[in-house]
Amino acid sequence: MHSAAMFSALLIIVASFTIHDTEALYEDVRCKCVCPNPNVVNGSSSDRKLYIANVAPNLCNCDNVILPELPANFSKSREFCPLCECKFESRNTTTIKDELSGRMAQPLYEQGSVLNRVGNRQDRWKRQVQEQRNNIYVRRTMLN
Repeated sequence: MHSAAMFSALLIIVASFTIHDTEALYEDVRCKCVCPNPNVVNGSSSDRKLYIANVAPNLCNCDNVILPELPANFSKSREFCPLCECKFESRNTTTIKDELSGRMAQPLYEQGSVLNRVGNRQDRWKRQVQEQRNNIYVRRTMLN
């Protein structure tokens, strides 16, 4: 009886680790900040820059994501940070990867079969053309 309880507890622990690892494969959390180029504070540029970091939702802000990426001598953070927009996102990366790869890439075995079908149709077309030439120029008949 004691071993059955230990086995059940061990099974629950293993299952919880498996579920936790499986969730990690499908979920991706990140902090995404969109800011102007730091040179915009100086008035020399207006293009935007993307900063992405893995931080906790409460740390998804300019101070924790963007400022550590800027040079140490950057002194205009009070002017720069209000120009940034930071959002915490939770995404299903498996779905995103499936959508991207499903439209762009075919498996190699499918590429080979497509090439084989095209080649077979081309060969059939060449035979039909040759047969038409023989009927018209040699036999002087037309195909119906």
